[in-house]
Amino acid sequence: PLPTEPTDTHVGSAAGRGAPGRVAEVHAQTRRGLIVAAGFAVAAVLSMVARAGWWMPLHLFVVGGLLSAISASTQMLAVTWSSAPAPRPAVAGGQRWALAIGAVVLVVGHETDRKFLFAAGGATVVVAMVALGFIVIRILRQAVTDRFAPAIEAYVAAVVAGAVGMSLGIVLGVGRGGSRNVEIRGAHLVLNVFGLVGLVIAATLPYFAATQLRSKISPRPTPTTMRWSIRNCLMATRRPRAFDARYSASKPCSSGSGPRL
Repeated sequence: PLPTEPTDTHVGSAAGRGAPGRVAEVHAQTRRGLIVAAGFAVAAVLSMVARAGWWMPLHLFVVGGLLSAISASTQMLAVTWSSAPAPRPAVAGGQRWALAIGAVVLVVGHETDRKFLFAAGGATVVVAMVALGFIVIRILRQAVTDRFAPAIEAYVAAVVAGAVGMSLGIVLGVGRGGSRNVEIRGAHLVLNVFGLVGLVIAATLPYFAATQLRSKISPRPTPTTMRWSIRNCLMATRRPRAFDARYSASKPCSSGSGPRL
């Protein structure tokens, strides 16, 4: 008799690599993540309309919306490109809701001036991002092909940079910055904007653009050149003086005092 496809399409650790249903499963998880991201984006717009200041709309959009979108998209792209099994629904869902709940608690703690809530929410967001890093590492280890490994490795590096930047944000929020408050704020901005968001974009575009345009990828972005490019992006975030008020007036970014854009 002809072999039949199993009715259970869930791909777990024992299901084997490239098993049927992995793409559909990760796409379903991605849709849920993007719905959460859209909800935070709407909440950010409503808070702007209500004139809640700048901090609340910004962090609803960035922490709740943008990070949810990044979490969903990086998992989807990593699974699709590597042919690895999709993360278990419980794992992906736990990471997604930890991030969402942490973002809400963070904002509530800031707006009610309750530092313990702010710290708890921020810590939950950091834990959720660290969990994303472990999810992506697992996908990378179970990859069938290493053609897209540099992009997936960059996602891990971006998560690490973001986790550090968010931790610095918690330090600022609870008032522990002290005399280095301005420097910590600069590092917080650079690590999140360039280290997290920028690195994800830089690692994705060379592969994603060719896919969307239905054209061959240029032979120039070899794994070696991609890894060097990612390294350069990370090195550009090591001195965040471009965001330091004491330097920005006299030393532009191109002078070597901050990240070269």
